[in-house]
Amino acid sequence: MPAWLRYMAAHSEIVAVTVFAFYALSVVCAVREVMNSRTSQGSIAWLISLALLPFPTTFLYLVLGWKHFDGYAKAQTRGSRISFGDLESRDVTAALQYLRHQMPDEKVAVIGASLGAAAFVLAEDRPPVAAVVLEQMNPTIQQAVAGRARQHLGPFGPMFAPLLMLQMQSRLKIPANRLRPIDRLAQIGAPVLIVNGTDDSYTSIEDARALLAAASDPKELWAVEGAGHVNLYAFAKARYEQRIGDFLGRYLSAAAK
Repeated sequence: MPAWLRYMAAHSEIVAVTVFAFYALSVVCAVREVMNSRTSQGSIAWLISLALLPFPTTFLYLVLGWKHFDGYAKAQTRGSRISFGDLESRDVTAALQYLRHQMPDEKVAVIGASLGAAAFVLAEDRPPVAAVVLEQMNPTIQQAVAGRARQHLGPFGPMFAPLLMLQMQSRLKIPANRLRPIDRLAQIGAPVLIVNGTDDSYTSIEDARALLAAASDPKELWAVEGAGHVNLYAFAKARYEQRIGDFLGRYLSAAAK
């Protein structure tokens, strides 16, 4: 008999109490989700997961949970509903159309960070721009979810990513294949500078290199040495002003000619 099985048999009372405690905790989590959820669809998805898989789901809900993703998204963008770039892309199109209407003779460049970068790349029917800077952008929503799960749960975190994707899709009703900025990069129609920290645990430097490979020329990558998923302007102000300024100045001047 394996050692772990012998231990469980010898401490059956402790095992029973632990199992009961996990089920009770899963009920508490389910009630909390029902009381605080934005949508009934999201609550139903959590309830099913907590009922059928109480052990991993309860741990996932307590340690990570949807509220962590809501908090991350709100930190990047204010709004009553965060759609990870899908609905936000319409705001990008509207803003660029407004600029073109108000200043038809001015050349426009775009700087987008994280969710803002994804929203620009996903935007459809937007006016052309002269240059684009994309900071800390995940190639796909799947990689974004896996990266955040890894950050909170360690190397085994990505194992829970499919469950988190289920929660997200049940709430937002957005197909995951619409949240793949990497598939749209080649069509943005402007010079692009991709910026990423070398120590970013959310969006890795490997993700940035994959984005660079997917983009059309002219394209550049600036790997900010030692930077995590932080405000890159605050992290390296002098270098940021020089590198971003040089890039934008080069292409805005060329567009003006």
